[in-house]
Amino acid sequence: MFAAASWVFWGSALVYVGSWKHIPVLTFFALWIAVCSFGNDNHDLRVLKREAFQRPTLRQALVDWNSNITKKYPDRPVHPLFIVATEGGGVRAAYWTATVLGSIQDADPSFSDHIFAISGVSGGSVGAAVFDALVADTAPQHEFVKRGQMILGQDFLSPAIAAMLYPDLFQRVLPLRITFFDRGRWLERGWERAWQNTMHNDRFGKSFLDLWQNPHVYVPALFLNGTSVEVGNRIIASNILIDADFLEAADATAKLFSLHQHDERRRPTRDMPLSTAAHMSARFTYVSPAGRFEPDGSHVVDGGYFENSGAATALDILRQVNVVLHQPSESQWGRIVPQIIMISNDPLGVASGGRQMAATKELLKNTTASTAAEAAQRRPGTFLEDALAPVYALLSAREARGDYAQRAIGRAQDEFCREDVARLRANSPDVKCNYFFSLAPATVPLPLGWMLSNRAAEAMQQEMSDLGESEKAPVPTWNQAMLHQVVAALHGATP
Repeated sequence: MFAAASWVFWGSALVYVGSWKHIPVLTFFALWIAVCSFGNDNHDLRVLKREAFQRPTLRQALVDWNSNITKKYPDRPVHPLFIVATEGGGVRAAYWTATVLGSIQDADPSFSDHIFAISGVSGGSVGAAVFDALVADTAPQHEFVKRGQMILGQDFLSPAIAAMLYPDLFQRVLPLRITFFDRGRWLERGWERAWQNTMHNDRFGKSFLDLWQNPHVYVPALFLNGTSVEVGNRIIASNILIDADFLEAADATAKLFSLHQHDERRRPTRDMPLSTAAHMSARFTYVSPAGRFEPDGSHVVDGGYFENSGAATALDILRQVNVVLHQPSESQWGRIVPQIIMISNDPLGVASGGRQMAATKELLKNTTASTAAEAAQRRPGTFLEDALAPVYALLSAREARGDYAQRAIGRAQDEFCREDVARLRANSPDVKCNYFFSLAPATVPLPLGWMLSNRAAEAMQQEMSDLGESEKAPVPTWNQAMLHQVVAALHGATP
């Protein structure tokens, strides 16, 4: 507020000069800003030089995962292969993702070994990056939730807003670009400081691919989803090669090289810092600017513009995994069962089969009236209908796309799951291959920005124990039940 108010002086000065000299100063100023915009885009993604890193294909990564898991846990009858899809939603999504994954890891240290891939969007990507970094750092058992919450419970909004209202705003009137003024970098450095203050090392400021540098520590693959401004498709940052099997998706690592260097994406000597890779997926509207890939000048924004659940990329992964597992000639995959974990921070999240919907149905009736009222408020109605209907349609379609992707992966997984049960000759009336973690509607506002209040953080901590229900919105969750079912699956319970 004070930062914004400080610019009133300069605006008043311009108006005064224009009135005094009878010159259209504001018009000239607006034209100057427009002219400067042709050469002052200072939002380049940060790039680091590194030693060549061999990025595997998804199939090779699956072979490596299977080799590691069968050697490390030879006595377990079944090996669940978890694919995690975590939803966007600013710091709320980041904090909730780290809480869910950290809680399962604290309950059973073998959990991270069984995660094959995590697909994240926006804040979900930030939470996934923190979890993977804790795994790579070999954080002590029973410390994952605590450390993840300490890192993500800090104030990231203040540096972003300060940079937006001072250096990055000043950049708009300069004809040359100064990358230090980029407000996106200030947010990234805020994450790096939070990690440094908690873990006492600089992992979040180092190369993204360094997470997988130690051959003795297995770290789940990350798929951090952004959206291309120019094309509208996904841009995915991953340690795994993004090829044609990922439908209409671009490889973020490939975009760090010029077109004639495209093959270098397989053994890149150039990379983004971990904080930049996470931010590529979490460029929240206006708080963060569109990031620019310097080689071709293209731009990336928040992954939620394309699809906000992470399920679209998770479905691509699931399909590729099942193609390999169901090849008749491949007997080595006999004990692997792919399973989906969906993490939603939407209090009325949908998904498929994660909530005990039959038990919830009666309770949901109590909220039907309020939900209908909320939906009515979101409709344009008769007020400026011609002007507002397209805007509402775009926003609603974006949200519906995430719901659709969650339901699509749930339906596909149900079909694959039946095949897996038949393949393993397992007979159980309680077949479960989907797990859904969600937030209950709470009386405490859970923000979408980059700062959590203490009350909001405490509310989400209670959600993991299903203590977040309120009389105002009595929609229960079964997060503890989901956690226990995941742990049971780790030890060979029928999927």
